[in-house]
Amino acid sequence: MDKRVAAEREGRAIPGTHPQPPGNPRLRAVLGGSCKTGGVTPPLVGESVGQKITVEDPVVNVMRFDAEAGEFVLGVREESVQLLRGMGTICLQMGLEVKAPTATKAGRVLALQTDLYGIGNSYQRMLVGRGTELLSFTTETGVERPVLKFLLTSAQLHAINEARDGDLRMELEITGTLPQAPGFPGSTKEVLHFSVAKSRWIDQITALGPAVAFEMQVPFPLEDDPRAEPARHLRGAQRRLLEGDIDGAILEARRALEWIKDHSGWMWPGGKDRLQRTQEERWAWIRFAVEDQTSAAVHKDAVTSAFSYSRDEARALIAIAAALLTVVDEPV
Repeated sequence: MDKRVAAEREGRAIPGTHPQPPGNPRLRAVLGGSCKTGGVTPPLVGESVGQKITVEDPVVNVMRFDAEAGEFVLGVREESVQLLRGMGTICLQMGLEVKAPTATKAGRVLALQTDLYGIGNSYQRMLVGRGTELLSFTTETGVERPVLKFLLTSAQLHAINEARDGDLRMELEITGTLPQAPGFPGSTKEVLHFSVAKSRWIDQITALGPAVAFEMQVPFPLEDDPRAEPARHLRGAQRRLLEGDIDGAILEARRALEWIKDHSGWMWPGGKDRLQRTQEERWAWIRFAVEDQTSAAVHKDAVTSAFSYSRDEARALIAIAAALLTVVDEPV
């Protein structure tokens, strides 16, 4: 195995090179296999000598293999990071630039494993997703530009955004395999640091639409939880809603609200002035108001017989009941 590759994998200094300056990924552009610490900074991926570096230039790293296979230059262009809406999911995609070496023994196929991490305050590194990419290349084609795609849930998107402090900071951890190369086929592990400007990130989220941007996840208790019974009613409400039974879904939500009434411990304020109600008495009023709305789907009278609830209204009642259930953390 090449001594330089072995040294990198073990975390030792590479013979014949200088230590890599931290915090400046642009200095990791490589010319001739080593990092230049003086004189002119080597050109980046797709950059000609003398070209001025701007904020749109890619953050680059060098992924090293054994000597016979050579080195691949990797880059992420920050303006390529996009949020796209999928069917029930969100797609976070980014453009990766890969420059193949001139060595003829690298083969023609590069397999990449990519791990995407979000970065929070105090450098909290959190895994967002993992992907694989199979890239065909030749030494004559120059730079390949595959698009990496990571599927996110709304909850993940909210977690990424809440961890953000100003601009969005992320890391892309990449390892490669050359199945056609002689010797050891694996590469060094490279971490590309990149960021997305705060204003651009907010525009991306806004473009997804309010249903995604402002969605809130309400957890249901587990089966061994004391609140398992009302949780079953809420799951039943969701199932009925999927079947198109809107009144049946609201009925299940009402049953969960009745359980909350009996086990919350919230005292009914009676005729007390509303400004004088305690915190628990106000929760009791909220629960009563929601139950009163659900009763119209169950008991039809001269007034409620004309009521007709939409799917969105049923979903709102189920969500409110679930949210109230999370407040009852110690049932009586």
